[in-house]
Amino acid sequence: MTRNRPTPDTQEIDIMPDPDTKPTTNNRMDQTIGLIGVGVMGRGIAKNLAQAGFTVHALDKQKQAIADLDCFGVKAAADLTGLVAECRTVITCLPTQAAVEQVYLGDKGLLSLVSRSTDFIDCSSSDPALTRTIGQRAAAAGHQLVDAPMLLGGKAAWQGTVTLIVGGAADVIARCTPVLEAFSEKLIHAGALGSAHEIKAINNAVTLANHTILSEAFSVAMSSGIDLRTLIEVMQSSMANSSKLHDLGRRVLDDNYEKTISFVTARKDAANFVSIAERLGASAEVSKAVLSCLTDMGNAGDPTDTITRMPQRLMSCRAKPLNDA
Repeated sequence: MTRNRPTPDTQEIDIMPDPDTKPTTNNRMDQTIGLIGVGVMGRGIAKNLAQAGFTVHALDKQKQAIADLDCFGVKAAADLTGLVAECRTVITCLPTQAAVEQVYLGDKGLLSLVSRSTDFIDCSSSDPALTRTIGQRAAAAGHQLVDAPMLLGGKAAWQGTVTLIVGGAADVIARCTPVLEAFSEKLIHAGALGSAHEIKAINNAVTLANHTILSEAFSVAMSSGIDLRTLIEVMQSSMANSSKLHDLGRRVLDDNYEKTISFVTARKDAANFVSIAERLGASAEVSKAVLSCLTDMGNAGDPTDTITRMPQRLMSCRAKPLNDA
């Protein structure tokens, strides 16, 4: 199942909140949504839900992240207990699988605190095995879980133009669809619970492999004195063309190193795919090489920096000789 919303205005915008923007009010204001995680992707979820008329109670370790959204009507929850007391639908958008596990399954996690039937929506990029475990425990307690990882990055999240890959029972997804559509442009139903996180991991593996080989190509070109614009023009005219080529090429040519995803996040995504492949007994040799490269390049500088810097970091590292064995 694929659902599309009308395409919004996609002109360039400032990702930071506009203090003059006021929240929209309509008949959704009696629907209160909890949001845990207001990072690069989560702040867009919060803003768009509030503008769609939902009451949003948000929780994040970085209090300023929620304060920045006050102009849209987003409210700060004091803690998990206070959040679940107000909300029948809770969205999580967390940076690591460890954080997902702790928030849901920890001693003072969601499943230990919620007493009434609640719909949970996990928009994190997580491990499908963990998702299924959380879903089983949630169902045993009378709750429902949908996995709904996001595609297209922070700017699209802010604009409400992300694509959501959605996994879970059809009736639960149908019930959650008005919430999901409020902060996305397109929904793709992937199948049963966990399938969305599995597809997202596969998608991320392809994207990161493409990013890594392009970074290596740019590094070799710059080291040899080849004009990068010429190289990119040639690649765009061949089977080497891709959306990643357009994006990374533009950023490198413009010296644009604004935050996309960090080496830390990229390494987490690559490791997630390798873990899935190994559980299935499937080959992941290319992704293992990508994971190794991301680890080395992250350690070559600030690992929280954007992976757009990968071509420059590759240039500064000596090539490892081929093993003749």
